[in-house]
Amino acid sequence: MFSSLVVVCVLVYVCDSSSTQKAAYARRGKEIIHTVRLEIQRLSLLFMKYKQRVGARGERIAEWFLAKQGYETLDKHVTSRFGELDLVMNDQGCMVFVEVKYRRGEGGEVPEEAVGYAKMQKTMRAAQSYAAQYRTEEYRIDVVAISEQNHRKSVIIRHHKAVSDN
Repeated sequence: MFSSLVVVCVLVYVCDSSSTQKAAYARRGKEIIHTVRLEIQRLSLLFMKYKQRVGARGERIAEWFLAKQGYETLDKHVTSRFGELDLVMNDQGCMVFVEVKYRRGEGGEVPEEAVGYAKMQKTMRAAQSYAAQYRTEEYRIDVVAISEQNHRKSVIIRHHKAVSDN
């Protein structure tokens, strides 16, 4: 998007210039485009790191909440070719795969809405793979939705059990 804007600006100058100036403007335009692309990549990395920090906060809150309910943490941040599992917990002998959704602010968005059909399918495949690896037949998938408002003064946690059984 930004590189297109830079090209348009450079082209305006090039139309009214001599051939040597046009070549110089073309080189400068390429340099500007390169600089803008690098800046976009840098900002993307910063945004991803921010999202990871926010997601990690939600997972810590969910883990704390479930530990208070008597769950035991077995694993965290499990990734496979099938997808990612945020938390793997033990609830009285039943393996529980927990999908954590965390939202901050006054947006009014319900975190659970982010767990759509495609996300559940990926989570189910990852859970099946993990359960097979540990030869576990009894497991379920839970969703923990966390809404944080008023600059961390108000936290609402909703635990949806067995949104998908095996």
